[in-house]
Amino acid sequence: MSGIPEWVELYNNDTSDLFLKGVYISDNTTRQYVGDIYIKSKGFIILSRDTISLKKVLQSPFHAGFIQTTLPVLNNTKDRIILSDIDGAILDSISYSFLKIYRGYSLERSQAIHDIFVLSSDPRLHTCGFVNSSTPINNDLMVETVYVHLDSIMVSIYNHGHIRMDSIDVLIRSSSSNRAFRIDSLQSKQKDSLIIYMGELYNKYGYDSIYVSIQNNHKDPRTYNDSINTIIYRSFPFQSIRINEINIKSGNYPEYVELYIADSTYQRQPITLVVNNNRIEINDVSIMKYILISTESFTTIHQQSSIMINKTLSINDKGGLIQIIDRNNTILDSFNYSPLITNYESYTGSYSFEYIDSLDNWQLSTNEHGGTPGMRNSSIRNPFSDRLIIENASHKNTVYNCNTFGIIQPFIIGVYSCDAYSHNGLFIKNIISGKLLPSESTIELPLDPLLENQLIILLHTVRDFHGSRICYELTPVVMRN
Repeated sequence: MSGIPEWVELYNNDTSDLFLKGVYISDNTTRQYVGDIYIKSKGFIILSRDTISLKKVLQSPFHAGFIQTTLPVLNNTKDRIILSDIDGAILDSISYSFLKIYRGYSLERSQAIHDIFVLSSDPRLHTCGFVNSSTPINNDLMVETVYVHLDSIMVSIYNHGHIRMDSIDVLIRSSSSNRAFRIDSLQSKQKDSLIIYMGELYNKYGYDSIYVSIQNNHKDPRTYNDSINTIIYRSFPFQSIRINEINIKSGNYPEYVELYIADSTYQRQPITLVVNNNRIEINDVSIMKYILISTESFTTIHQQSSIMINKTLSINDKGGLIQIIDRNNTILDSFNYSPLITNYESYTGSYSFEYIDSLDNWQLSTNEHGGTPGMRNSSIRNPFSDRLIIENASHKNTVYNCNTFGIIQPFIIGVYSCDAYSHNGLFIKNIISGKLLPSESTIELPLDPLLENQLIILLHTVRDFHGSRICYELTPVVMRN
């Protein structure tokens, strides 16, 4: 019941030839006369309205016989077919039901369950004039499955035939290499598995095509299941793409998660960003270094970054878990930001959290704008000085004739303040208060007419953000425009 026109296949399973006189074929509504039918032992006869067209469409083997005859109209959803002789005796009959989604497939009798018809598993969707795809035969090796797990591939070979198969050659090939194996012997209905590591095939990370084929000395008439060609995905290493920065509360910037392509070999692959059980599918991963997932657009964006607007993004400001997962459900990165909320709660909304390479840890951003979306993170590193050092940015004099200073301080993150005093020690005003600084930075003091062109004393104070230690340094300066 597949193809144009419809057809019905008869098979003589006897060891002797079969002659049927005055055969009728019927369905639930009509009965058609076929005539006499002669079928050789183990032979096939195909009944069809148009045998010439059918042969062209199906390309059936020449050993099958064809009879052109009028058939009942076979219902596409469910029907009954009855084969009877001239006396009305039923020779065979079947009832079937058929889902529309399987239109185009033939139904074939299963030898394992005599009266049940199943969908053909042949890649042509039928076995017209040939042994049914569900019927075991003597020589029927098959590649059953190809299963990929992390960095290995498991291939399952099954002997579906009736006899033992010896000296089975297995070829596993990828886009860049191949490996050959031999299975000495497989008994009937026995299965064997081969495991090969990705490195043995020189597989690159990402998508690849894996081709598996088998052969041995016996001719296998069912060659369509002797090979499998499948697309696999090899997961990239942990943190090939990583969570690089998060802003958990709208302030200077909207809420966002920044991903960073840390591995230059990383290809454009679909991934899933999981933010506190909210899954965001990222199907078009840009080749840009930075990928921003945000609730809103940014006024400016760095040329090395791309942005994805997602209104469902919601970062719990009380803490939670953020993960990157690939199509194998392999976790590429995972970050629990709850401890940061405890340490920096008063700063959320004004500053983002950044992953710092040099520390292999997360810190509060020290950028003057409160974050570094789409660009390199703050230059935070372990301090190399055990004291506070203030230097003129251009001249190392005792009296500075400018308002820009280089600051080297002994903390990973320092909280900087600057107060101005007259040369005789009277307090004038506070210039900067509570500015976050990495261990080495440059500070530009705002110009103030009250302080301009007079000798003043600056008191620089740096407090350890993560502790209680405080450092001081005094510098005389003449502030000039």
